[in-house]
Amino acid sequence: MISSTPLIPVLLGALTASIAAAVMAARLGGALGAGVLVGALAGVGITGLCLLYQRETMRTRPEASIQAFGISMLIKLAVILCGSLVFRYVEPAAARVDYRSFMVAFAAAVVIVLPLGTLDALRVLKEQRAH
Repeated sequence: MISSTPLIPVLLGALTASIAAAVMAARLGGALGAGVLVGALAGVGITGLCLLYQRETMRTRPEASIQAFGISMLIKLAVILCGSLVFRYVEPAAARVDYRSFMVAFAAAVVIVLPLGTLDALRVLKEQRAH
């Protein structure tokens, strides 16, 4: 049985990425700063939800773990694509959020949080093999 302990390293990584984005957004200001903040928070949030989905899949249907990983990647790609298109071509949104800083911050947040979640997934698989 998989332990139900919280994903402490993932939570710390998400908190670190969010704080760093908030500091950077405050320094940049304007649409550029808003893009950093929105991108980082979207990246942290979506990645966290995808990691929880993957963890639940490993707990309930381990044979579908690879499928859950693929679905999670597609979700992240869809969010960055839709967000970038909205912040580029929808004028009211584009005036408030820079699409380029959104994309960079989203990718950076995913790169920070995803490896920590992957390490947790490996721990979960190790626990499953032990039982």
